[in-house]
Amino acid sequence: VKSMLVLSIPEPNFSCWAKAVVALSNNAANNTFVLIIVCTDIPQTGENLGRESSEPIDIAATCIMITGWLIAIFFPYYCVRLFTVNQTLINLSINGLRIVTMMFPIIGFQMVITNFFQCIGKVKISIFLSLSRQLLFLIPALAVLPKFFGLSGVWASMPVSDATASIVTAYTIFVYMRKFKRQHNNLKP
Repeated sequence: VKSMLVLSIPEPNFSCWAKAVVALSNNAANNTFVLIIVCTDIPQTGENLGRESSEPIDIAATCIMITGWLIAIFFPYYCVRLFTVNQTLINLSINGLRIVTMMFPIIGFQMVITNFFQCIGKVKISIFLSLSRQLLFLIPALAVLPKFFGLSGVWASMPVSDATASIVTAYTIFVYMRKFKRQHNNLKP
C-alpha cells in the first residue's frame, strides 16, 4: 500500500519524488539569495540615477549569485540538508541543485535589470521581465524537456529558462539604453 505522503513512498516512484525534489531544490536555490538582491538594489538604483551615473548596478547582485552558485556546487549536501532530513530526498536533490543553479552567475543581472525598470517607472517592462523567467519560459520548458530527458529535463528546464530570460533582459536593456542615450543627447544644447 502506497502512502499518500511523498516522503514515505517505499518504492522508487520517481514522478512523485521528482515533484518533491524540484520543489525542494527550487526553494533552496532561489529564495536564499533573491531577498538580499532585491533589498539592496532599489536604493543603489535611485542613487545612480540621481547622479546620472553609468556605474554598473548589477555587480553586487552578480557577486551574490556567484557566491550562491559556488555554495551549491561545492556544498550541495548541506544546502539541501537545511530543508529535509530524508536521505533519499537529499541524494536525489544534490544533482538537481547543481543543475538548477547552473545559470546563477548570470541570473543576478536579470533580477537587477528587472528591478531597474521598476525603479524608473517602466512597470510593464519590469513585469514582463519578471514573469519571463518563472512563467513565460519555465512552464514551456517544463512541458517539453522532461518528455525527452526525463528527470534531467525537469532539472534542465530551470537553467534553460534562466538563460533565455537573461538573453531577453540583455536585449531589452540594450534597446532601452540606446533609446535613453538618444533622448539624452537630443536634450543637450
